[in-house]
Amino acid sequence: MTTTARDRPALRVLPPEQFQRAEARNQLLKETCKHQRNPIDPSVVKGEGCKAMLDSMYKDDSSQFLAAVTRVADAPSSSSDEMRGEINLVFWFCAHYGRVECMKVMQEKLPVDLNYVHRCGHSVITRAALNDHVAVVEWLLSVGADHTSVTDPKFLVLALHCGAQHTVDFLRGYAGTAGAGLCHSAAPIPMEGVASDTPMAVAEVVYRPYQAGDNFKLLENDWSPLCALRSFSCIVGVNSGTKDVLAVVEMAVPATSIEKEVEDAIKAKMPEPSKKIKDGIIGYISRVEVAASQRGKGIGQTILSLAFKDLGETHPKLVAMYLAVFDDNLPAIALYEKPSMKFVRVLHSGILYYYARYDFT
Repeated sequence: MTTTARDRPALRVLPPEQFQRAEARNQLLKETCKHQRNPIDPSVVKGEGCKAMLDSMYKDDSSQFLAAVTRVADAPSSSSDEMRGEINLVFWFCAHYGRVECMKVMQEKLPVDLNYVHRCGHSVITRAALNDHVAVVEWLLSVGADHTSVTDPKFLVLALHCGAQHTVDFLRGYAGTAGAGLCHSAAPIPMEGVASDTPMAVAEVVYRPYQAGDNFKLLENDWSPLCALRSFSCIVGVNSGTKDVLAVVEMAVPATSIEKEVEDAIKAKMPEPSKKIKDGIIGYISRVEVAASQRGKGIGQTILSLAFKDLGETHPKLVAMYLAVFDDNLPAIALYEKPSMKFVRVLHSGILYYYARYDFT
């Protein structure tokens, strides 16, 4: 009998105390999901314009929504802190109900915060993701919303439990993310080519930090809005003489947050010399993508190796870099388990494998 990655955690035989904890967690997840599609309480906003936006959005009346947005945009108080708060709340509810066209209108005409966080703890993008509004998530990422929360491995597992399968499928390529800056030096990483058995000549691939104007048309998604933000660090491999991106790696040094279970697993397999580094830092590899036409040519391995070398030179206190990958992503696992990649599998938690690298030479 064949099982999927999503099925496997449920097949474990747990001791009684672990089973009780698992049951409690599942109940919490059900409660989290249960309150996501409740009707809007109109009292959440006070302004008549925002009330009109909420009402027309909820009824999916695009003409009335546009009229309400225009009325709010023309109001003298549209830039006040109170009005901005109400505008962002309406924007959040648009994400909640999957009204991406309404969100586009609001972003064009009003001062919306793409990363607004509701008092319940969910940001605009996490709310859309948990409700499986993949079109909203995709659009938010395309206009520069912070992807950190929705690509964290633990969030992806939560989203699966909440039935957000389409959104998780869309986000799988990240294999989980946490985002803070790497180095933003303009100096290029030393150029190096792909394997000699590829049709592309060695000198035709240049590896360097992302630059404005780099073209992601060969990749599945345009990551330029994210790479342009200082909160993200992107290393790219471009076709020499052009700005066509063939591969990209996003990394975070230090990682903004690490689950204790993961951090303990990384430290448990850390070499003794690294353990002795005072105030050592751990970073995160948030994304690795190679253009479909260039896969299997060694570009992924090359860009990672060069990125690690650059990290070793620019971050003397770096003791580990880690990443998470779904345990059914066999091509990625095969790459990370190559001896030449110097990764160590440190943990298998749920449907995720965690790998760490301690060598930056």
